[in-house]
Amino acid sequence: MGSSAIFNHLHTLLELVRSMDMREMGNGSQQDSSDPFGAFDIDEADLEPLYHQDRLCCPQCRRNHKVFCPRCGIPLGHTPPHVQLPISVDIYRDPRETEGKSTSAHARIIAPDSVTIKVENMVKAPDTSSITKYTDPQRCLLLFPSEDALPLADIEPGSFDKLIVLDGTWKQGKAMAGAIAGQSFQRVSIRSRRTLFWRYQPFGETYLSTIEAVYWFFRDFHDAYSRDPYDGRYDNLLFYFKLQWGLIQDIYSRNPQKQFTSRKLDGESYIRGRARLQNSASPPDTEEAQT
Repeated sequence: MGSSAIFNHLHTLLELVRSMDMREMGNGSQQDSSDPFGAFDIDEADLEPLYHQDRLCCPQCRRNHKVFCPRCGIPLGHTPPHVQLPISVDIYRDPRETEGKSTSAHARIIAPDSVTIKVENMVKAPDTSSITKYTDPQRCLLLFPSEDALPLADIEPGSFDKLIVLDGTWKQGKAMAGAIAGQSFQRVSIRSRRTLFWRYQPFGETYLSTIEAVYWFFRDFHDAYSRDPYDGRYDNLLFYFKLQWGLIQDIYSRNPQKQFTSRKLDGESYIRGRARLQNSASPPDTEEAQT
């Protein structure tokens, strides 16, 4: 992706499929152990051509990107799947977080009717941020780890109509959450899952990327409030996430001499093709893969 950095900054953990019941993962289908997305109902026919798509010009900002413009939220050269969400989502991105590295654009493009992204410095100017302007903040759920956060099963379904998500590095997110600590949002938590994100971080394998957090929130939403078995209706939220993961896997599997970052907790086992071939190359130490 070059300057767009959409497929850069590798960071993930390996054991999502192995550590979770198939009903937690997706629609319950059998899967190849090398593909952690095998149990999800993601539109493969729409995804496959994007692995080979050339960079295209965004019609709005005129910048070139491979699959979509993260700034404008515009898909390029294809029509992505559409996911309808039961409540609206406001994602607040820290302005220091590079737009091309964030996965929040995935949600905006896949669920455009429900997702809004706002780039605001609520740490330096919390009183002027739109996050303080909600008419009824008690009807908003704030998704961020905290001691008073409750699982959806403990929250009345009619007590909220909006989800607020903080998007940034974990250091940035913690500062953002601290800046709005006085707001009367309902704090919500999601069940613990292992991340598949490619960007490294030192905190642990259950620290999710933004799109993973949004996806698993709505999986928990379905489990908490629906009597019907989960039918894969939210799985395409991970459409671009799977694409990025696959491109990274392909780059490193096809280039055994290329080193993967050693700063990622599971860096040695992250590239599935290498793990299957029992590649014994020296420990990787690079941070990014350009695609």
